[in-house]
Amino acid sequence: MHKKMIYKIVVINKYMTITLIHGKYYNLKDFKHPGGSIPIHLAENRDATELFESHHIFSDRDKILKILEKYEIDAPQDLQIIPNNIFDWEETLNSDFTKEFKEIVRKKISYKTMKASSYKLFEISVLFTMYLINLYYYLQGNYYALLVYPLSLWMFTVNIYHDASHFALSHNPFINKMGTYTALMFSLTYNWYHQHIIGHHCYVNILAKDPDLYHSPKYLRHTPDIRHNKYHKIQHKTFAILWLVAVPLGLIMTGFMKSMKGLPFNKVVKLSKVLNKNSMYYEIGFVILYMVIMPYMATGRIIFVIYPYMMYSVLFMICTQINHLIEDAMELTDKNYFKHQIINSHNVAVNSYWSYLFTGGLNMQIEHHLLPSVNHCHLRKIQKDIEELCKRHNVRYNVSGNIKEGLKRHYRHIKKYKNVLK
Repeated sequence: MHKKMIYKIVVINKYMTITLIHGKYYNLKDFKHPGGSIPIHLAENRDATELFESHHIFSDRDKILKILEKYEIDAPQDLQIIPNNIFDWEETLNSDFTKEFKEIVRKKISYKTMKASSYKLFEISVLFTMYLINLYYYLQGNYYALLVYPLSLWMFTVNIYHDASHFALSHNPFINKMGTYTALMFSLTYNWYHQHIIGHHCYVNILAKDPDLYHSPKYLRHTPDIRHNKYHKIQHKTFAILWLVAVPLGLIMTGFMKSMKGLPFNKVVKLSKVLNKNSMYYEIGFVILYMVIMPYMATGRIIFVIYPYMMYSVLFMICTQINHLIEDAMELTDKNYFKHQIINSHNVAVNSYWSYLFTGGLNMQIEHHLLPSVNHCHLRKIQKDIEELCKRHNVRYNVSGNIKEGLKRHYRHIKKYKNVLK
């Protein structure tokens, strides 16, 4: 009987793409999403309310809900999706704060212009050219090029990959998909969609929901629900070592192995059965070829393999760990989804053009979490307005004047959690 039940569920799901949004079930199998099939796949078999709301800021709400009505179904007997019930969406959508926030955004940014601007594409072209020049001399075995290579690679990839994975590079789904392949050494696409788009962005800093709180929990403790051990006592000294291998051994290899076993990402994000995880074999093959075999064959020196990837990993950690993991952006929640995104994020050097390029717009993390589908080149237009909005409504707006200050705040967070905290 049990085996028959399992078989029945599989057959049903083969012909249905079921999701839950605001407590209602929808079968989106025949829905042609303007953003392509990937957003639909990310929503399948899970409560996608947060994904839906965060990516439809510019949509006519009445119109989009009317479209969804066509695909509404009764709750399936053989598939029960547990609702998140984390945020109060009635308060979120109808609060004065949210209404003012949306008004600010719509005055400065439109649906047509929300993707990469012509000038952003020019910046990417310049960064790509600089990267290609550096790559040429790097593969010639030039030690000066070796020193600069990780930075040129990082700045080119981060200015494309992150936006593309949020469908924010272009209105064209194919261009966004191709953009996610520019930085496979950053993270494999299947893992990144689960870790970043589904998990982290929807539930930032929420215990047992945000996978970014549980990378290498044996050696690095960010939350009180991670059991304290002897390694955590020295994490304020050893975290820098972890940063050297966080990308190649953590995001790439460990993420690959766990996903292939079908395990939830960092034990908190259920994996999609529709997205093609077998593509990770090709992606990891490319990473090994590009980051290991090619430079070693070209130069014959192992340092040209080890140094770039370690430094690339450090650059990734510098630009990402200070965005949320600071003492003032932890252990606070708000039932208003947008307020929660703000108080659990951290801006850095918002007036610095260099920081903007270096981080690929990640330095405006608050605005990015409010508008993930908007290209980072537009976030500067609304940053001051959002900060003023938070002051008017007494919502904490975490900001540091420069990256050094942001790193200090992250270090204080690490020191805090090296101790036993309940």
